[in-house]
Amino acid sequence: MNWDAVGAVAEILGAGAVIATLLYLARQLSHSVDSSQSSATDRVMRGFDEINRLIVSDASLRETLLKETELTPSEREQYFQFVVLYCNIWYSAQTDYDNGLIPEDLYRGAAEDVQVEIDRWPQFKEQAKLWLERYPQVGASAIFEPIRKNRG
Repeated sequence: MNWDAVGAVAEILGAGAVIATLLYLARQLSHSVDSSQSSATDRVMRGFDEINRLIVSDASLRETLLKETELTPSEREQYFQFVVLYCNIWYSAQTDYDNGLIPEDLYRGAAEDVQVEIDRWPQFKEQAKLWLERYPQVGASAIFEPIRKNRG
């Protein structure tokens, strides 16, 4: 028996095993990335759904959001907490987009939603600016540009 031939065959088999392992790991990694992207998209969408559910089901909240006159302390707190929900979702969308976890179209929709909500609710921008002041570490995120603008 030629030990050199046996060693060469063993090296070839070992190299094949390494290649098969790398292919398997690449496939598993791809599956994991797909799963992470799907979870991030689902999380952002569920966040928006939850806010919309609040608006639909809570008449008091709707009245507060539509109010154009001075808010009572209770209404101001309710409004601020509503804005916190939105800002948290938007920040999550920004972070997920920056990390490649959500598609660009979902991010663009969330970014456009910032201006939609400013235009939709009379005192939204004021409350959102307060949120950005309280959480300056997230205030530089691109998604919050419409809130940082001095207009309206």
